[in-house]
Amino acid sequence: MNINKFIAVVFISSFLPPVMASEADSTLAARQQIEANLIAQYKAQQTQPQIVEEIDFLDRDGSQQPITIVYNRNLIPNNRVLVIAMDDNARALVTGVEDAVIIGVPMADRIRDLVPPTPADADEGSPEWQNGQITNPDSDAMIRFIEDSLIPYAEENYGPFFHKVLFGYSLGGIFTLQTLMTEPQLFDSYIAGSPSLWYRYNYYEGITIAASQHRERFAGKCLILSAGEDEPSISVGTRNYERLLAGLEMPLITHHQRNMETDHGHNRTLSFLYGWDRIFNTDDIFVPVSTITATTLTEFHEFMDGWLDRTSCVTNSPMRSVSAYSLFATKLAEEQNFEEMRVLLSYAKDNMPAQSRSFATIQLSLLSNFTNMPEDEKRYWANAYSELLESGPAPGLAVHFINKEIIEYLAAN
Repeated sequence: MNINKFIAVVFISSFLPPVMASEADSTLAARQQIEANLIAQYKAQQTQPQIVEEIDFLDRDGSQQPITIVYNRNLIPNNRVLVIAMDDNARALVTGVEDAVIIGVPMADRIRDLVPPTPADADEGSPEWQNGQITNPDSDAMIRFIEDSLIPYAEENYGPFFHKVLFGYSLGGIFTLQTLMTEPQLFDSYIAGSPSLWYRYNYYEGITIAASQHRERFAGKCLILSAGEDEPSISVGTRNYERLLAGLEMPLITHHQRNMETDHGHNRTLSFLYGWDRIFNTDDIFVPVSTITATTLTEFHEFMDGWLDRTSCVTNSPMRSVSAYSLFATKLAEEQNFEEMRVLLSYAKDNMPAQSRSFATIQLSLLSNFTNMPEDEKRYWANAYSELLESGPAPGLAVHFINKEIIEYLAAN
């Protein structure tokens, strides 16, 4: 491979001053120039905001409903996740990941938007209804808005999405439960943080019992319940509701977290982070590498499917299980199973953006035994690495992408 051509391709900023290096050491010069350009690109992008925040307005029964959209500037296309948060502070939720779009729904009247209509036989001003309400509760209207306007808007502008999540906290928590039990097809996972089940528990018990007559609609759905230790009425409500689901044998994947020394005002972000972790961080529940007996990618997928079916809210995906795939890639490299290494690399290219951290992690794991490869394999994998650099990897990985052995091998050949 012509080293001048190689350097020209991976140059990111042609205007950079030359890097000082001995002219006699062409391989060192090549390595230093590639490092300099990747790091320069990284520094240039640091002047831009990492988190993109946008505001838009959607029609809602003749009025304008504001929404806030938050996502990572380097939003990647594969395995994109939609989170709709019944909250006006979406910025504080998880926004550092590369493939999540979080849409917050600010509300001027949370009672109107998050609470079901008052039954005709309820006495206004009774303990159940506090001191009465200024406006008429109508959470059904908010569910219709989400279904008819918000989700189509998100799909058109930011999708497609492989997984959709509804998050609600406090009154938003009981809204999340109502949406799950009445319209389970709208989302894949539901996070109910500190749900105010003291507010007409009988209603939520009733719609859940009714929903249990159609259990098939809930297969594979995920519900995350969370309460703080220092909010006893809510903590009792979530425990009772979890027992109700178990007694009805609902086929939900349900997790219940009780956050110690946490009151109602501090459980909001904790409940979301816990829910996010339980839904998506499949690496956290992955088994040790010593238990991986698979020798082919097909066998590995069968293993992962079986494991995640028992433990996770999402299906197998290299973007969500990158550490597991990386361990398998390292195993193949150590065994010098080059045929399956090629299969895994092709699979990663088809299912992951080349600019993502996940793709880089898997490819670098495949290159972990480069020094001990036979010459023909070194040529193949060195060229694959140069393609990775040419694809414009995320500059935040500037140092991580530098494999000096391979760069010097390319420079010398």
